[in-house]
Amino acid sequence: YANGAAVSNLITTGTVTLYAKWTPIKYSISYTLNGGTVTGNPTSYTIEDEITLKEPTKKDYNRFTIGVRGGAASLLHSVVKGDWICGGDALLDLQYAHYWTKENRPVDLGIIVGVAVGYSQSGMKAAVDTTYTVNTTDGAIDYTLKADEVKENDSQIQLEVPLMFSLIHNNGLFFNIGPKFMIPVYTPYKQNIKNPDINAYFPTEGVNVSNEVITGLVQDNQLNTKGTDNGTQFKINVMLTAEIGYEWKFQNGHSLGLGAYANYSVFNSFKNQGVNKSLMDVTPPSSTGIANVDILSATSTYAEKLGYFDAGIKLAYHFNFYKK
Repeated sequence: YANGAAVSNLITTGTVTLYAKWTPIKYSISYTLNGGTVTGNPTSYTIEDEITLKEPTKKDYNRFTIGVRGGAASLLHSVVKGDWICGGDALLDLQYAHYWTKENRPVDLGIIVGVAVGYSQSGMKAAVDTTYTVNTTDGAIDYTLKADEVKENDSQIQLEVPLMFSLIHNNGLFFNIGPKFMIPVYTPYKQNIKNPDINAYFPTEGVNVSNEVITGLVQDNQLNTKGTDNGTQFKINVMLTAEIGYEWKFQNGHSLGLGAYANYSVFNSFKNQGVNKSLMDVTPPSSTGIANVDILSATSTYAEKLGYFDAGIKLAYHFNFYKK
């Protein structure tokens, strides 16, 4: 009889005992294999079933990653005069990885290579009190530049090539570490000087001319300067990079990762020969031309050691390709 149905054709005398007949509930089974494979295991069961599950197997796999990251950044390591101003960066990562797996080992070991391109910027500011002596046919001229403050913003378009070792735990935690090579492709700067005063002192005559460059006053283009930092010298940073975070695996075998990263420059090919020299570069006057005062980059003048540091958040989507 179905549940709730009327019972008929029972005997009319004596005791009648009715027993329920239960239909077992069927439950579905899903498997989280963390990249492994298994065949022959059931997809459902009831309380009456006895099941012996087969062990999944796991094989090496490849991964292609597209990621974005951004955070705080500095293009300087130290300055002999002034203060560093924190900046930021934003980069796109394209990476390839191969992972080696082993039965009963909860951690996959891998190696990551790739390329990244992005933008970073930081700055510095310093008070200005600098001198520059020019020898002319009429004798020496001592120039003094004073200002309330010089403030520079440095930026760069950069190319990065990582070579990282990677650990991924079955619970989703990951850790990547290794060297990274960074090449600044384009490094513009902008600089502003507040309330400058250029004085030309002529020792032979004992005359000091304030706010004058022999033939004219300080021009507006000397207050706001811009250019490409550090000339044409080839530059490369060798950095130590680290990433840590968590990734979620999807039913299609791919995964989404979220974590933190940091890069620190351990070697920079750029050598600043002009550190702590004058912020001015004066072209001496001639019989056919006038003297000219150029305001140099504060970073090129006051940065004792150039380098790179950044730290922030990274979001990445991983396309995982498992061997059959």
